[in-house]
Amino acid sequence: MVYSGGADCHKCKKPTFPITDDDQNERSVTDKTCCLLLIVTVAIMGSTYAWSVFNGDTRRLTHGFDHQGRLCGIDKGVESRPFLYYCGSNEWDGAFPKRLVFQSKSCVEACPTNATQFVPCLTHAFVNFTELGRAPETVGGTQVTFVSTLNMDVTQSITLQKGYPSEAYRGKYCVPVHGNSTTGDNLRSELQNG
Repeated sequence: MVYSGGADCHKCKKPTFPITDDDQNERSVTDKTCCLLLIVTVAIMGSTYAWSVFNGDTRRLTHGFDHQGRLCGIDKGVESRPFLYYCGSNEWDGAFPKRLVFQSKSCVEACPTNATQFVPCLTHAFVNFTELGRAPETVGGTQVTFVSTLNMDVTQSITLQKGYPSEAYRGKYCVPVHGNSTTGDNLRSELQNG
């Protein structure tokens, strides 16, 4: 009988501490494989992080980059332009574009505040296909007749687009001014919330 602490228990035996149970005396590490796997995983993660810090540019995580891949305020040609500005579509609703074109971004010195300030923006891509004809060719030692061969030309231009009222956000981005219009608020929310 095990001691329960009651007054009726005159035959109960108070257990000794620590409990000496034969099964517990032979304890050993049971998850050596999992422990080793954890250590290896942490080592790989640490070495990957160290490699990325020494060989990469971690500023790409915090700075915006324009349509040419240049880091605003850092890379050659945009050192004096620390802010990333998202260009708008061709359709406008008052002072704001109806939507932002996320592929068309520019580095600017200061965020535009009205439509009298112009920003260089990448235009929509125009794609032109030209059929080159059908001619038999030898590919890998086998003669193949192509049904059709097309040449694709992609044309994009950089044009000056009127700016929309914007303000600096986190010292690196230009976002539409809050409170001026529903369109501007929606665009700002889209930029901030994804």
